[in-house]
Amino acid sequence: MPTNTNTNFKKIITYGCSFTNYSLGTYADILGCDYYVTNRGQSGAGNSYIKFCLLEDFKSGILNNFDLVVVQWSGFNRWNYKNKDKWLGMQGNIFNRNNKESIKAYKQVRSFYNIEYESEIHKNDMILVKGLMQSNNINHKILSYEKTRFDWIDIDNMAERYKGSYFFEGGADWIKQPFVDKHPTLKSHLKIAEQILPISRETRHFVNTKHFQIAREKIFKNYYLDFSNRNITTGR
Repeated sequence: MPTNTNTNFKKIITYGCSFTNYSLGTYADILGCDYYVTNRGQSGAGNSYIKFCLLEDFKSGILNNFDLVVVQWSGFNRWNYKNKDKWLGMQGNIFNRNNKESIKAYKQVRSFYNIEYESEIHKNDMILVKGLMQSNNINHKILSYEKTRFDWIDIDNMAERYKGSYFFEGGADWIKQPFVDKHPTLKSHLKIAEQILPISRETRHFVNTKHFQIAREKIFKNYYLDFSNRNITTGR
């Protein structure tokens, strides 16, 4: 049993982009300290990918196995398409000229790509998924990377509200020079997690300790495994 006393929500499934699944740890990993979390987030994913995964799980009945579904919508300027081999455009912003995958995706669609149209499509998808959750009595939380102004979004405009500040000097092959990571810090992710479900005192202490460790070491590496089921006993 989770150590968290809120027994109404034992099993959670999350969908999203790197704000949900990232090497440094996210709100989903923090929730995973106190609850059983299945993280379906994918770093770099756009909303087409998120919607596809969510609806595939809905059609298969997988969502019925969870007490809470968290959908974190991604950036409106991301474009995904699934061909027979793999998903295209899974490296974030389609206008990112520093990423080969983004360049490839943009070449596929640049003759007709319309960011205003894409934004409206994604907002419409948000509305439809919200209705799907409600009509099927699925407990859910909806988060948005972008600003939507929908009053039913549980956490809106995450990219601006929780802009990160970690400074990294190195630690990964793709880091060519020191940079500031704009992903939320662990302290920000803790605030996000606490808006979803109660977080235990032990987990809050662990997250704050890990936050200061990352800020002090300035080395980018995988931390998310440190979070997994920290406060959940082995008996299930």
